[in-house]
Amino acid sequence: MKGVRVLSCLMLLVLLFTACQPGVERDPQQEGTTAPPEVLTEDMTVYQKFDHINCAFFFEDSEKTENQMISAAADLCMSRDRYRLVKVTKQFGISSSDFVSARSSMDTALKNGSELLFAAGPAFYPILRELAVEYPDVMFFCFGTRETNSADNLFSITCDLYEGFYLAGLVAAEESRSGRIAYVADTGTPRADVLLCANAFALGAKALDPNVSVAFSTADENRSALAEVRLLAANGYDFFAGNFSEEVCRQTGERAILLAPPGGAEEGAFGTVTVDLSETVASVLEAAADEVPQTDRFVGIKEDVISLNLSESASEETRTKVAAVYDALVSDRFAVFSGFRPGFDENFEMTLEPAAILSPGGSELVPSGEQIRNPASLFAVSTVAGLTERG
Repeated sequence: MKGVRVLSCLMLLVLLFTACQPGVERDPQQEGTTAPPEVLTEDMTVYQKFDHINCAFFFEDSEKTENQMISAAADLCMSRDRYRLVKVTKQFGISSSDFVSARSSMDTALKNGSELLFAAGPAFYPILRELAVEYPDVMFFCFGTRETNSADNLFSITCDLYEGFYLAGLVAAEESRSGRIAYVADTGTPRADVLLCANAFALGAKALDPNVSVAFSTADENRSALAEVRLLAANGYDFFAGNFSEEVCRQTGERAILLAPPGGAEEGAFGTVTVDLSETVASVLEAAADEVPQTDRFVGIKEDVISLNLSESASEETRTKVAAVYDALVSDRFAVFSGFRPGFDENFEMTLEPAAILSPGGSELVPSGEQIRNPASLFAVSTVAGLTERG
């Protein structure tokens, strides 16, 4: 019996000695924890890069389509696992015309730790220009402006919406039964953006049919987009494009191609110019996390930001021509505001033909065969593509 007790004591001592040896890890399962997976789908350092990024987005109006696009882009980007640690705040109803109040709102966000500040709309640019000097360690981004930035931490993100509306012009000319089409701009869109999109729409239409009549109308506080579409339809216009809502299509029954955020398919529309800026926002975050110097960026069809989605009622001929021009824009063989226009043979094969862009007075703003990469320089005059403007 005594021998058994001695043996038991020796075994207990051996177990205690073994448990106390350094460098021996315990099985995580014994602690009631979950062991890490043997195979990781992504390097964990990817997540660590975004651990402390704090972003603030500022918008004037929650209803405006352009603001919905940028807000949706941020949501799409942040829904991905790799950005789950990024902190995002959004503020709507910030008036760019009230400089002091808008600046105060942004200043509060910066004092609360925002390291990246996004403002939706070129009207915010003067405010960002001041803040960029005061906060040199913060990165500022303004959507929609084409101004050249002087501060090292202030950048422009410009979406070339006009490329999508050029394609819409091709569709309108092909699908119109009357040869009379119109671009209608709803309230709240900067004049320069309206002119770029309206003129691109007209150029696209006239590339297919030089005789097509293109009206250009802007709604305002006293005249709604709905009233404009109804008036134009009463005068024989039967295909529309613009940034008004699909409710106008439902109430009028007219065919139209509208601006829409990603996932925002307009049920009452003939088609949508859809914009997804989530990859643009993602690239900004990655550049900020890696401390890579930024440059002003212009994004459009080539960057897979803009697409044209058509309803089933669009003809195969229309789809074929749109696809050919789309591919030419992606490959840089063609630019909307250039001295070329697409032409099609009997087999719908596309060729590029020299065609000058003329001002209303008949002078050549862009000579035949020339490419213009910064179309904003063309709009010293109100229109350049033979538009008939209302109001």
